[in-house]
Amino acid sequence: MLNSAITHRPRTLWSALRHGPVAIDGQHVSVGTVLYHHNENYYHWIIEQLLKLRAIEHYENQTGDEVTLIVDSDAPTFVFEFLDICGYDESDLLLWDGEPLRVERLILPSHPEPTPGTLSWLEDRVTTAVSCPRSDSDWLYISRQQAKRGRRIQNYSEIKELFEQYNIRPLSPEKLTLKEEICAVRNATGIIGPHGAGLTSIIFGDQLDVVEIFNRVIKAPYYTLSYLKGHNYQALSGEPVGDARRELNKNMIVDTQQLEQILQHTLDR
Repeated sequence: MLNSAITHRPRTLWSALRHGPVAIDGQHVSVGTVLYHHNENYYHWIIEQLLKLRAIEHYENQTGDEVTLIVDSDAPTFVFEFLDICGYDESDLLLWDGEPLRVERLILPSHPEPTPGTLSWLEDRVTTAVSCPRSDSDWLYISRQQAKRGRRIQNYSEIKELFEQYNIRPLSPEKLTLKEEICAVRNATGIIGPHGAGLTSIIFGDQLDVVEIFNRVIKAPYYTLSYLKGHNYQALSGEPVGDARRELNKNMIVDTQQLEQILQHTLDR
């Protein structure tokens, strides 16, 4: 939405940059901040935007100002689910459609970084608001079999048999509400899944075993989150297969023997 506004309103932007505030008819905000969600990625929303709320609320406590959250009107559903869980309602938000908007004072929080403090703040905020009925602790497989961007397990039928043997329950986050997903992770003892945004929810679990599967393209955010949360983390590299514009998004064949060795070692500890 922000990119669209800049592209389609270059004169307004140029005038504001050169001459200062310009006359704008329409929406007006006294004190506001932009929670800008540039794509549908769950990880980037939580880590790069949602964690800003901690700094925004600190600013409100220090100044007494109420800060309006300016959010894309077409943001994914989970954006509004998270804001609701964190205690924000419609009166706290301005749904921005990209049209010129006058903001008297724009608050720009520092770019957040995941730290033990910020993750603890978010976990406390979310788990206080979401009441999860206790269930038998189990392992979850965060599935990407329906993912648009690949990283699906090509030999899933073989892996599924192994999961059944070890009582690992497949979970498709796109079929759950946010609260259902949080509760599933809260009740889990272990999480396994291909590299992808679905693993972000490990920040809501306690003392988890985490097994991340790569297709030989290694990225570290979920190792970092596991380290900060004190989870036990292991990685497994599969064989990339198929075509994809980016190597990162290729599907993979997972060696069932290697995966079983990891599961045996982890579950027998």
